[in-house]
Amino acid sequence: MLINVLNERIKDKGFIDLLYKLLRAGYVDKNNNYHNTTLGIPQGSVVSPILCNIFLDKLDKYLENKFENEFNTGNMSNRGRNPIYNSLSSKIYRCKLLSEKLKLIRLRDHYQRNMGSDKSFKRAYFVRYADDIIIGVMGSHNDCKNILNDINNFLKENLGMSINIDKSVIKHSKEGVSFLGYDVKVTP
Repeated sequence: MLINVLNERIKDKGFIDLLYKLLRAGYVDKNNNYHNTTLGIPQGSVVSPILCNIFLDKLDKYLENKFENEFNTGNMSNRGRNPIYNSLSSKIYRCKLLSEKLKLIRLRDHYQRNMGSDKSFKRAYFVRYADDIIIGVMGSHNDCKNILNDINNFLKENLGMSINIDKSVIKHSKEGVSFLGYDVKVTP
């Protein structure tokens, strides 16, 4: 499957043949034990990040298209600004004392900028690094389940892969998640 994707993108037959041999060659671990390559590219291989990016480019294109044309709905301007947030922002702007400004900023941080009155408003964004992906969704828990299911179906049908269910979680943004060694969460 990987070689087929590479053939679509790379026209150098000699290079493709070399990669094919590399993928079939197996590897030696740190204890000098030889292992046959049975599935994919060995983790930590010099070429694995670039090959992974080429292979998963189809997933990127699929998600960009899906979010742009199917999922993202509603108008940002219809979400309505929070009057308390606006009032505190004005006071912060007019305030001269730094200590007073800091108090107002801390107070304002407890309020959301937008009221979220447009119930049809939905957005989804994603970041992928090699085979790790994080998707931020402004929508319902059910929307998240549908996106996860759609991705799993796309990977099976188009790339011969499946999602590791143990590593794939749906969490509220306030709980936070770990992505590439960083804790990611939304604060009000």
